[in-house]
Amino acid sequence: MDNNEKTRANETRIALERLIAELMCVGELSPDGRKMAGDALVAVKEYIRRRDADPKVEGLLGDVLLSPAKKEREGRSIPKLSITKQYMKLPKAVYDENGKEVKLGAVLGRGGEGEVYALPHMQDKVAKLYKVESRVSARHERKLKLLVSKKEAARNSDGIIATMPERLLYTKEGRLAGFIMARCDSMMKIYNIYRESNDQTKHFPNLNYKGHIAVAYNLVAALAQLHKNGIVVGDLNANNIVVNSNGTVCFIDCDSFDVTDEATGEHFPCEVGLPEILAPELQNDEVLAASKFSKESDCFSAAILIFYLLMNNASPFSYVLTDPWDAMSEPFGAYNSDIALGNCVYVKSIPGRRIPEWSVGLEILPDYVRKAFKSVFDYDAKSYREKISSRPTAVDWQYVLHRFFSEELEICEKNKNHGYMKKYSGECPFCKARRNADGEFGDLLDSDDGGSLSLWLESRRGS
Repeated sequence: MDNNEKTRANETRIALERLIAELMCVGELSPDGRKMAGDALVAVKEYIRRRDADPKVEGLLGDVLLSPAKKEREGRSIPKLSITKQYMKLPKAVYDENGKEVKLGAVLGRGGEGEVYALPHMQDKVAKLYKVESRVSARHERKLKLLVSKKEAARNSDGIIATMPERLLYTKEGRLAGFIMARCDSMMKIYNIYRESNDQTKHFPNLNYKGHIAVAYNLVAALAQLHKNGIVVGDLNANNIVVNSNGTVCFIDCDSFDVTDEATGEHFPCEVGLPEILAPELQNDEVLAASKFSKESDCFSAAILIFYLLMNNASPFSYVLTDPWDAMSEPFGAYNSDIALGNCVYVKSIPGRRIPEWSVGLEILPDYVRKAFKSVFDYDAKSYREKISSRPTAVDWQYVLHRFFSEELEICEKNKNHGYMKKYSGECPFCKARRNADGEFGDLLDSDDGGSLSLWLESRRGS
C-alpha cells in the first residue's frame, strides 16, 4: 500500500468513525446496534492493516457492511440498529393551559422527537408537538414550565436569541403535548458562515472576515445572556444555532437546555450533544444525562465555534499525522480522544502531529485572541480539570471579539472571507495555505469533489 492509499484508507476510517458516533448521538442504540457499529469499525481497521485478504477479516467486513438487500437474498439475518425511544401518535387537537384550543397550521418541520407546526392565528409563533413518550412525562413538563418562567431571557434588544418554550400545550385529556415558541424564519446555520458554499454566497452576499467576527461576538453575547439567567445550553452543536441575515444568532431546540429549579433544587440536565463539540470533562461520559454540563463547558464549545469562524473552518483539533499509520492504533472515536487529551497543535507542540498545510497558525490573530484560545485549548488528560476555571467566560469573549472587530484588518482581495492583521505583507496567509494544500494533496484536490472531501475530513480529524 503506497502513501496515497494509506491516506485514503485512513480518511475512510475517520469518516466511518464520525458517522457511527453521530448515529449514536441520535438516540440510545440497542445492544445489537452498538455491537454492530463497533464491529464495523474493527472490520475496517483490520482490513486496512491486513491487505492480504485474510478470510476471517473479509468475512467480518462483509457481515457488517454488506447491503441488507444482498444479505436477505443470501438468507442471512441482519442485526438491526434499533432506537429504544417509544413513539406515539400526535394529537389531532391541542389546548393551552386554560383549555382553549390552539389551531394548528401546516407542518413546518419534522424531527426525531416531534413535529413543528405553523400557528395561523399567531404568525410569529410555532408549536412543537412531541411524538416521543419520554417527552410528555411529568418530569419533562416540570422542566418546560421552568423554561417558560425564564422566557424573558430569550430576548434582547436585537430580538429573539433562543426559541424557548413560551406556553405549554395539552391534549384534550390534559396530557402534555408540546409547547408554543417564537418562530425563527432563517434557515441558515452558523456553519453557513464559516463554510464557504453557495448558500453562504446567496444568503450573505456582503459577508467578509469582519462579519465572521461579528457573528462570533453575537454568539457569545447571546450565550452570556442565557448564562446570566441561570441557563446552560449544553448542546452547542452548529445545527442548533441559526444566523439571521443581520448576523444575529438564535439558539433552537431549546427544550434540551440544562436548568435547575432554584426553589426545589431539581436539576433538569441536557441529555444530548455531539462529541466533536463537547468539553473534555464530558468526553468520557457514556450517559450525557448524568454529565455535569456547565457554563464552563458551554464556553469550551463556543470557543470551538469561534475558532471555526476566525480560522477559515479549521477545527482547533485538526492536525496532520507525520506518519499516517499512527492513526491505525487509535481506539474507536479517536477524534473524540483528541479533545479528551487536549491534542491542539495550534497552541502547543505535539510529537508526531503538525498543523495541516491547508490551515494557518494563530500568528495571524492578535496576541489577546491567541491568549484566549490558549486558555481554552492548552491542557492535557491530567490538567484539564484544574484548567476549567481559567477558560474565558462568554462575557470575556465579548470583550476579546469586540476589540478584534475594532482592529484595522486586511481583507483579502481574492476572498473576502479571509482577513488578517495589517502587519502581514504579501500574499494572504489563507490563500497561501490553500496553495500549499494543492501540493500536499495533489490528485485528491484535483478531483471533482475529492479535494473538498479530503479537506473536510482533515479538518474533522481532531474534532
